[in-house]
Amino acid sequence: MNSKRLEQQRQKKTTDFNVPGTVTGVVYNDVNGNGTQDAGEPGIENVEVTITDSAGQAVTVQTDATGTYTAQVAAPGTASVDIDDADLPVRILYKQKN
Repeated sequence: MNSKRLEQQRQKKTTDFNVPGTVTGVVYNDVNGNGTQDAGEPGIENVEVTITDSAGQAVTVQTDATGTYTAQVAAPGTASVDIDDADLPVRILYKQKN
């Protein structure tokens, strides 16, 4: 392979880098309060989760029966995740992991 073709391939890889990404997580009942989902700590279903990408585009999804959510974001970079507290069962509080 000659060096010109190799350079073209490198450029193509660089320009193709800006692709959508996936944000996934679990909303669960942290029974022991340690910030980690341990065995026996159930996921919470039907919780509305809004993911906002670095360009400010928001996607809202709901957790499934295991408390898992997945969303596609368009912009590369950091995304924020917001959980609708109103969807949580009584006596369950939302605490963001540090």
